[in-house]
Amino acid sequence: MTDTVKTVKSAGGDYSTLASWNAGQAKTISVGDREIAECYAFLDTTRVDVLGWVVPSGAEIIIRAAAGNQHNGTFGTGYRLESAANYYAPLWVRADYVTVQGISTTYTHADIITASPNTLDVAVSLAGPTKIINCLARHSIPSDSGSGDAAIYCNSPTIIVNTIAIQDNGAHAIVVQAGDYLLYNVTGINLNGKAFRIGYSGTGTVLAKNCYFHSTDVPWTNDGIGTLTVTTSMHSTAQVQTGSTGSKAYSTANFVSVTADAEDLHVVTGSALIAAGTDLSADADYPFSTDIDGDTRSAPWTVGVDHAPAPPPVTPLRVLSSGLRF
Repeated sequence: MTDTVKTVKSAGGDYSTLASWNAGQAKTISVGDREIAECYAFLDTTRVDVLGWVVPSGAEIIIRAAAGNQHNGTFGTGYRLESAANYYAPLWVRADYVTVQGISTTYTHADIITASPNTLDVAVSLAGPTKIINCLARHSIPSDSGSGDAAIYCNSPTIIVNTIAIQDNGAHAIVVQAGDYLLYNVTGINLNGKAFRIGYSGTGTVLAKNCYFHSTDVPWTNDGIGTLTVTTSMHSTAQVQTGSTGSKAYSTANFVSVTADAEDLHVVTGSALIAAGTDLSADADYPFSTDIDGDTRSAPWTVGVDHAPAPPPVTPLRVLSSGLRF
């Protein structure tokens, strides 16, 4: 197996944007090989289509934050891919077997939106699956911009793990259709609509485990296309939803900060999400054992992207000349 690793940096790397990496590296990948874009912490404002590749089963494209350059679980940190290009997602995955890990994507647009743009868009009819791991996705549009579609929008089989999707003013935080999906320890927030939707077209099986959904509408809808199974999850509204416990507030009772544009969705001490999830370290479909920060999860697991609140600071002992300590 051969790994081809290229760096994406604002200066001094192999490429200065993720888009230029794709343009320079797209090729047919041999079975067993991996093409890796290693992204360093900076704001990349050039949108990218992951396109032009031939990726057979057993090969992989990986777009990941370099060690020490991942976001800290909040927007505005780490490698950020942001775009205001009308109609188009900042990151559009149109190649098979792509993993996106540890990066942040944001879509913003100041004009009236007449289409349905997304933040992280997975294209139709990929052999897949696409994997979205430890990522942040925000669809941030002004209040007069109509209803953009989703922060994460998937048209092909996708695995989403330890990922936050926030929709500021649109229809949904996450939309999936046309395939099989896993949503594990995902947090979906919609400040003006539904958090999650299975919709439009296609068939498949959707499994959502240990997820948290906040919405101003129902937490999720299934348009009757495909099968949704939700287990050990939570949502903020009082609606009864099978497999999810309601009335778990989207507030500082459960999270560090829910201030719009300054969210910090790490859990706080006493959060209802703590120890309310299922251990997925031996899951049959996608076993994993860490949270969005890379911290090890231990039983009992927490719902959402974070495993446990940070420990309180340790006050050092002071030693007196008499030998007493206080």
